[in-house]
Amino acid sequence: MPPLDQGSLDCVPLGESAVLVRVGTVVDEATAARVQALAAALQEPPLPGVVDVVPANATITVHFAGSSTARDAAPLPAAGRSFAERVRAIEARAAAVTGVVAGTAPERLVPVVYGGSFGPDLDHVAAVCRLAPADVIEAHAAGRYAVRAIGFTPGFPYLAGLPAALAVARRPSPRVAVPAGSVAIGGAQTGIYPIESPGGWQLIGRTPLALFEPARAPATLLSLGDRVRFEPINAATFRRRLRSVADAAAAAAPASSPARLPARARRDPARRADAPAAPLLEVLDAGPQSTLQDLGRPGLQRHGITPGGAVDPQALRLANRLLGNRDDAPCLEFALVGPQLRTLHALKIAVTGASVAGLAGGRPLEVAAGTLLDLRTVTRGARGYLAVAGGFAVEPVLGGCGTDLRARFGGLGGRVLQAGDRLCGVAPPRARSRATPRAKGAAPSLAASPLATPPDWFVDAAHLCGRDLRAPLRIVRGPQADWFSAETWGTLLARAFTVTVRSDRMGVRLDGPPLLLPEPRELLSEGVAAGTIQVPPDGQPIVLLADRQTIGGYPKIANVVAADLGRLAQRRPGDTVRFERIELEAAPPLADEEERAMAMLSVAMRLRGGK
Repeated sequence: MPPLDQGSLDCVPLGESAVLVRVGTVVDEATAARVQALAAALQEPPLPGVVDVVPANATITVHFAGSSTARDAAPLPAAGRSFAERVRAIEARAAAVTGVVAGTAPERLVPVVYGGSFGPDLDHVAAVCRLAPADVIEAHAAGRYAVRAIGFTPGFPYLAGLPAALAVARRPSPRVAVPAGSVAIGGAQTGIYPIESPGGWQLIGRTPLALFEPARAPATLLSLGDRVRFEPINAATFRRRLRSVADAAAAAAPASSPARLPARARRDPARRADAPAAPLLEVLDAGPQSTLQDLGRPGLQRHGITPGGAVDPQALRLANRLLGNRDDAPCLEFALVGPQLRTLHALKIAVTGASVAGLAGGRPLEVAAGTLLDLRTVTRGARGYLAVAGGFAVEPVLGGCGTDLRARFGGLGGRVLQAGDRLCGVAPPRARSRATPRAKGAAPSLAASPLATPPDWFVDAAHLCGRDLRAPLRIVRGPQADWFSAETWGTLLARAFTVTVRSDRMGVRLDGPPLLLPEPRELLSEGVAAGTIQVPPDGQPIVLLADRQTIGGYPKIANVVAADLGRLAQRRPGDTVRFERIELEAAPPLADEEERAMAMLSVAMRLRGGK
């Protein structure tokens, strides 16, 4: 692909629900200013259907609310050309109104204690750079930095402006856990880890500032374009400031009550904040990864906050529709081994997604108080969803109720379920009055009460949405598709890949014939989407899922279409997957077909007397 000049725009599809806008190929001041101004113009007011605008280095990724909207906003097959024309028009209008490309940005002073246990890699950086540690500190603190992207984790700033003498390669093996506040060097950039997370950058210090705090408004301390200056402090000052930051966060945290269901103003402003809630289920055995999830929190990727939500959103929607809930009502998601639960009231439930031994899935079920629900034996699929009538009562955080395990917020305090948890829901008065009392100190009864007779019908998701787990996953070309040779593409489409045990909510890691580039190439970090197939240097592809990073620096060879993400989510470690390439214009009708199937389900349930 030829290099872009400063006046050009290159727009390429990223799957069927996002468009990648390339403003330049280098991150100089002019490109950075243009990215910042154009991103702001695209957000106010946004194009129809736009849910997120994610600037990163020399690119902007525009995410749409579903493939149909993306198709309408960027007519196929000429998506790139038509969308580029609209973006250029928006940029011209913004420049005409403001008269400038980008305004001045605020400067943030970031205190840092360098070296020692706070910066364990300072001596290594000094040795590589042939400087004394004190000289590294002086040079780093003397730099003037600018935020060029936010990503990796919520609020993580990629800072340009590192003195060339301090550029040091990343660690050959990333750390499993980097402390929150760590100031680090990665190549020619410096950055700050907002939360504890894995990381491969060289750690030279730590700041007491909280770069990400979900209860704060705004939740992220730094934004695109902000100027940053580092101020050296000692360990005593660090600890004192850290205490004051913790005290301020505790004072700002809103009080919450597990027995009340607050309004979800972003999605359902009519829902009452004082709707009654009651404990409905007691967790006896949580399983390895059971969480509360909804359909995610779109609109925050520019702050590094992943949309998250259900890994198989269609299964979650189906569970809710079977009970007459809103599509995005929180459900319990479990993976590979489900939880064991005890009902505290008579309930109506539905289980979809993975099949569970001894439990009739795909239909509404009446269960009596004191019933043991054993979801630990998953016989088919990988991820299941348990919904209760009325939905679970979950405190929304940043506009969503889903659990973000990496950033530790949402759901039940940002964590997996644990034995002893009690899950609240909006219980009908009749159900609340039929709770089974238990003597103080008595052990819970594990005798399973019989389920009421289930309906004589059920919904098979495989037939509802054409979800044959054995069928190839359909893919469209990715933004770096032409970086790979015809032989590599042939391998991708002809060979089988195996799901590895390293797969999780962030992505499905595959093992198979390596998809190698003809020669090494560098890619500036840019936006990714659900279904993006990234290819790291070892050639083993990673298909990104719900908890993906918001930007990434690996080449994107292809995207799994949205209609097939649910099938991918149900693949277990050891299962094989194959890929089938389709043209981009064929992808949106597949998602439309799923929507028609869901609509027909609602009609059929009403005809049978359901909700």
